[in-house]
Order: sequence, then structure tokens, then C-alpha cells
Amino acid sequence: MCIDIAHEALRSGRVLDLHFEALSQCVEVHAIGWDLHGQPTVLGWVVADSSIPKQRDGWKLIRLDRALSASVSGARSIAPRPGYASGAEALAEVLFKL
Repeated sequence: MCIDIAHEALRSGRVLDLHFEALSQCVEVHAIGWDLHGQPTVLGWVVADSSIPKQRDGWKLIRLDRALSASVSGARSIAPRPGYASGAEALAEVLFKL
């Protein structure tokens, strides 16, 4: 399950690689939980891929149930990023956080 893989990325200080139908994202996980609709969600810093036009680094809430696959990257996360609120107020329920 993607929550377990996201938790492993958070716990190990590694980047989470998420693959969706039309794109992939490298995410520095800051918090994992449930959104307001009860969906498994990561609050993370998306590391932009320079090969994708208009993609920028930044904060994002990402629903894990929409990912086709997830894996822990060999890349180190440099979390916490500036602006991280440890309460993860964007999530209705926090399971794991920095």
C-alpha cells in the first residue's frame, strides 16, 4: 500500500517516487494522513523535474490512492523545507509527520 511506502520514505529520510497515469513526481514527504474526504494523502515538497515544462518545486497535497505505483528513491530528502507547519493542518487526520 502506498501509505506504507510513503511512511518508509519519511522514516528513512528518502524521496518518495510516485507514478501516475500521465506523470511522475519526486516528493519529500513531510506528513501522511487522511484528507477531508477520507482519502490517503501526503503533504510534501515536490522536487521539480527539469525535463517537464512548467513544473516547479513546491508544496503539494497528493492523494496516494491515485498513484499507480510508489517507491522509495535512493535520493536523500532535505526535509523539512521552509514553510512546513509541523501540525500539518492541511490534513484532517495525521498518521505520521516529521
